[in-house]
This record gives sequence, structure tokens and C-alpha cells, in this order.
Amino acid sequence: MKATHAHVKSISAVRPPELPAGPLSPSFVLEAQARLSWMTAKQLPHLAQLREAMEQRSAAWQGAALERALSDHLAAVAALRFELLISPGLRAGPLDRDEAAFRLQVAVVSSCTESTWAETKRFLECSGHSDEAADTFSDFILEVRSVQRGVAELLPQLEQLMQELQAREAAAGSEIGRQALAELRLKAATVMERLQQLRVLHDAGYQVQKIGYRLGDESAACRGTLRKLGQALSHGLLERLRGLIALEHFAPGEEMRAAQQARSELQVQLAEAIDQVTRLQEGQRALANALAGMGALLAVAASGSVWPSREP
Repeated sequence: MKATHAHVKSISAVRPPELPAGPLSPSFVLEAQARLSWMTAKQLPHLAQLREAMEQRSAAWQGAALERALSDHLAAVAALRFELLISPGLRAGPLDRDEAAFRLQVAVVSSCTESTWAETKRFLECSGHSDEAADTFSDFILEVRSVQRGVAELLPQLEQLMQELQAREAAAGSEIGRQALAELRLKAATVMERLQQLRVLHDAGYQVQKIGYRLGDESAACRGTLRKLGQALSHGLLERLRGLIALEHFAPGEEMRAAQQARSELQVQLAEAIDQVTRLQEGQRALANALAGMGALLAVAASGSVWPSREP
């Protein structure tokens, strides 16, 4: 991937054929052909490489395991029945079956905590290697914008030239002249059609760009939430629960109220983390769909005829 990144930057430094200044002339069609040929031969292949690299990274990210761990954890925490620790009647402690049931619930919470720890750590470690992905995304944006600039420079002038050629063709004094102008107008129309394809390609790339920016913000927010959750797991509910069941006769009071408060706080944190991971997965799916659609457009654009550059 690093080699691809360096290669893309070296190609991006190459200047496209420059367009002549001044009034439009029939030779502008040849200049536009040369410019379009350069864009097709140089820019589109590298844009395709960047798109493919982004697609591979998007496919490699899997948040389902993290979301499942968080959801299981939230369910286990919600299932805690503190009332099992309340002594019935005049008993000094809870019934044996109630004690065993609560210990089992604590064991489930403990297991879920370990799973949440593992999946959170895996997510944060994967997110920590995002510099190369950011470089690829930046290069992708530069290439998309470069395509847009090329289209914006050529298409309006070709549309103007088409109108001029049509008027000159109608006013031509000979059949040979009309035929020559008609052929030139056909060439201009072909270039325009290809440029319109590239404009659609740019629009698709712009959608990828918007989704990518939004995904970056959501990923940063999700990392922050998961880090806070990790801190809470290290000294939160599970610690309170273990202390609670270690008390003789499961004495309630301050210990139980503290555990219940820790449970409420953790439920809020888990629900927030689930929401953010879910939105992150939705964003990843949207990015994958946008990249796939752009891949189809790139395949169509690359399959068109490549005009040879005009000799100086």
C-alpha cells in the first residue's frame, strides 16, 4: 500500500496537456482529445487503485463482533436482580437458591466484561493504524477533484464550440465544407460524451468523499466513547458486584446502592457505545456501496476509446 501511495503521488505531479488560450477554434477539439486521453490513461487507473485500496480497508473492518459483545453485556447487566439479595422474613441472609442465582448472574456479567474488553481493545488497535488509510483517502480526494477540474475546463468550451460548428455547418457554401464541419462536430460530441461520463464519475467520488468525512468523525467519537467505557469497566460495576457477594450474609445497604448506581451508569455507557458502533457500521456499509458504484463507473470510463495525444 505504501508503494501505491508513493506511485500515485509521482503520477499526480505530472502536468496534463495545457489548453490554448484565446478564442475557440476547431483545433480545440484535438486539444480536448489529447487532454481527455491523458486523463483516461493517467488519472483514471490511479483513481481506480485508490478506490480499490479504500474498498479493501472498508471490507476488513468488522464491527459486528464488537456490537454483539456490547449488546450481550448490556443484556447481562440489565438481568441483574438485586432483590435476590434481600433476606426474606426474619432470615439473616438470602435463600440458598437466590444466592446461587445471583452469583450466576454476576458470573455472566464477568464473562461479558471480558468479551467487551477484548473486542474494544481490538477495535482501538485497528483504529490506531489509520494514518495510511487517511493518506489514501486524501490522495483519492485530490484525484477526484483533479478530474472535476478537467471536466469543468473542457465541457463548457466544447458545448460552445458545438454551437459554433453547428452554425458554421448550416452556413457552409459547399458540401465538402459541410461534411468536414459535421465530422468535426461528431468528434466534439464524442469527447463531450466521455466528459459527461467523467462528470458522473466525479459526482460518485464526491459522494464517497462526503461519506468518508462523516465516517471519520463518527469513528473518532466512537473511539472516545469506547475509551471511557474501558475506564469504567476497570473500576465500575463488576468491582462493586464482587465486593457485594463477598460480604457476609450479603448485607445490603450502602454496598447495594453503590452497585445499583454503577449498574445504571454502565447501562447508559453501553447503550451509547452500541448506538455509535451501529452508526459506524451503517456508515461502513454506505461507504462500501458508494465505492462499489464508483468501481462500476470507473470500469465503464476505462473501457472507452483512448485517443492518441496530438503530435506537437
